[in-house]
Amino acid sequence: MRRYKEEPENEYEGPSKTQLKNAMLELQDLGVTLLELPDEQLDQLITDEGPLRDAMRDLRRITAHGARKRQASYVGKLLRDVDVEPMRKALAIWHAHKSRDVRALREIEQWREKIIGSDAGWAEWTQRYPAGDNKQLRALVRDARQDREMSKVSGASGNGRAFREMFKMIRGTLLAPKPSSDA
Repeated sequence: MRRYKEEPENEYEGPSKTQLKNAMLELQDLGVTLLELPDEQLDQLITDEGPLRDAMRDLRRITAHGARKRQASYVGKLLRDVDVEPMRKALAIWHAHKSRDVRALREIEQWREKIIGSDAGWAEWTQRYPAGDNKQLRALVRDARQDREMSKVSGASGNGRAFREMFKMIRGTLLAPKPSSDA
């Protein structure tokens, strides 16, 4: 009769190969995502002049698919030895600011179209933002409407100087600091 060695139950032997691989792939993705940050912010996160900074610079420069994949793997390997939580937090903050900027851009474009599109849009703008330079904006609205009419006749693009200047003025009004009413 053969006796089998009894194995102790519930003995933890560490993470599985799959868990280790997934962790490595996550670090590679983090390295590639870090490249979305501007150079100044990336330099603030990676302060030491070592192999990680060089590897990140190389990863930004490399465009060939296979080489980029190998370099991302190398960056992931180097990130194992670094505390990545500050990097994750910086990315989260950067993405939050980026989405806020996109929302602001959409709001500016919507106001511009509303103001050019109808007098009701203009009235709503002047009611909501009476402190702006409405005389200059009104002149730009008139010019932008004329540009649109001319573009319908000629078939050209109707987004001239007035269209761009309106964007700048609306952006300035919308992004201006709000006066506090705590006085």
